[in-house]
Amino acid sequence: MDSKASPGNAKLGVVLTFLSLVGFVWIFEWASVNAWNTILLISEIILILIFIVGFLLSAIKTNAFKYVNTSIKNQEEKESVVISRALKAGYALFSLIALCLLIIFAIIGKPVSIVMAVAMILLAYLIPISFIAWTNNRQ
Repeated sequence: MDSKASPGNAKLGVVLTFLSLVGFVWIFEWASVNAWNTILLISEIILILIFIVGFLLSAIKTNAFKYVNTSIKNQEEKESVVISRALKAGYALFSLIALCLLIIFAIIGKPVSIVMAVAMILLAYLIPISFIAWTNNRQ
């Protein structure tokens, strides 16, 4: 698994990606209950840009997205083990996060917005990529 990013940059990219995604959803949900203003819109745009930079550092430069998006048949044995482990752990973690969020939203009686649903779909895609980028960079 070759990479064009240093391990520090890959980890920074993972952190930026997840924090910006959480921040984007949090600000959107808060603004949808309250009122949108210019500062919130600018914050959302900045968070989208941070998300893109983080994704580039963690997924594109490490080639982690390539391993998750290709067939297991086209991988070497070591790569397929790493990918299988990342997918298994990633989807288990995603299931726990999604279940907790849905239970919390059900308890407080708030419907799940389309932004929250899209963020959860993105999360399902990003968690395995992040496991690969975080643990297997430069190996």
